[in-house]
Amino acid sequence: MHMIHRSTPVFERLLEQIMALPVIDCHEHADAGVLGPSGYASVPWRSEPIAALVLGYLISEFHSAGADLATCSLLEDSAVPTERKWPIFEAIWPRVEHTAYGRVTRLVLRDFYGEP
Repeated sequence: MHMIHRSTPVFERLLEQIMALPVIDCHEHADAGVLGPSGYASVPWRSEPIAALVLGYLISEFHSAGADLATCSLLEDSAVPTERKWPIFEAIWPRVEHTAYGRVTRLVLRDFYGEP
């Protein structure tokens, strides 16, 4: 197999064709943008803020950062009050905040909820 190097005509032709392709990123989960923060929070399983943040991909980051399954389940449970979850979330957050899902969480907090 030959590697394509920038100096080859094949590379230049491929690059020209690739650069002409329109790219549309349509993978998103921003239903909060449609409902707004108050509508988003009114969905029953999203009514507790920490559950709303960790459900989906972020909880896997918490698990990778050392949170056991019981802790992850507690954080996902919208019936458990925020006050009980906050110390747990606060302790684990520094280990996940710079991951891809942590970054998305920060963007959601900033862009949808106005929280820095």
